[in-house]
Amino acid sequence: MIQSRIVTDILELALDGDEADRLLYAQLPFLQEDDYEYTGYGLFISFTHTAGIMQHKYVKSQARLNGVELVSKKVEGVAQVDVVIADYLIKYIEISMVEHYPNHELQEYTLTQTWIGSPGRQITR
Repeated sequence: MIQSRIVTDILELALDGDEADRLLYAQLPFLQEDDYEYTGYGLFISFTHTAGIMQHKYVKSQARLNGVELVSKKVEGVAQVDVVIADYLIKYIEISMVEHYPNHELQEYTLTQTWIGSPGRQITR
């Protein structure tokens, strides 16, 4: 089960796309955060998968869901957020930007859907 609020928020907005993307919601109960790799310019959050997740394989073996942006007082600029699918499963989240990214979990942030045709939903903490 996912423990991080920002990870939950990112997945909520990123998986709010077409019907196929919404199918990935069924994988969420089978995900656990595995590793947080802070790069100085962003963050990679990888997942492990619990038993039963293969019953909820995605329609594509490889995909990158993008179109979510992150803004925070703790970072300069706007970070791009991608959810990466590999082998039909949610594998990791990538947060990337051009300026310094802190080496701790953000508590205050705004996430916004920005892809063309998105509902434009926003989550602010």
